[in-house]
Amino acid sequence: MPSAIRCPACRSPGSARFITALTSPSPISWVRARVDTWFSSAGSLQTKTRSPRSRSQSAGDALALLLPVAWDEPFGLTFIESLACGTPVISRPRGSLPELMVSGTHGFLSDDEDDLVEACHRLGEMRPLACRQWASERFSTERMVGDYEKVVRRVAGWEHLVA
Repeated sequence: MPSAIRCPACRSPGSARFITALTSPSPISWVRARVDTWFSSAGSLQTKTRSPRSRSQSAGDALALLLPVAWDEPFGLTFIESLACGTPVISRPRGSLPELMVSGTHGFLSDDEDDLVEACHRLGEMRPLACRQWASERFSTERMVGDYEKVVRRVAGWEHLVA
């Protein structure tokens, strides 16, 4: 499980936070090196282990999930959980990510570092409800179970049977 890293964007009243999940020391230094560039008065990064409820609360309170993956993400549960909390995602378009969200609507995807920096400043354009609805329509328990059931029926040749 990746570490949850919380980065206060600034110390002024009404400031928002970013959450990022990092799996190795190098991305932490990447974020640290750029936070001061992105925001005028950045806070420090803190590593914390959180319960699922606490992680959901943190994700819901965050301005964005900042997770510029460097691998071809095969599914992206962390991203879906963030969207389900109404929190947009800033990442790279690797692996399944372009299928999990619409860049410009549910966050931003780009391979260009300058674009990722710009995305941090454009988060006010995102609608948390749109993120939440997108995740709910595509990844709710009911939707996932129904889709799996359809696949099993098709593979087993049971399409004609009523559920």
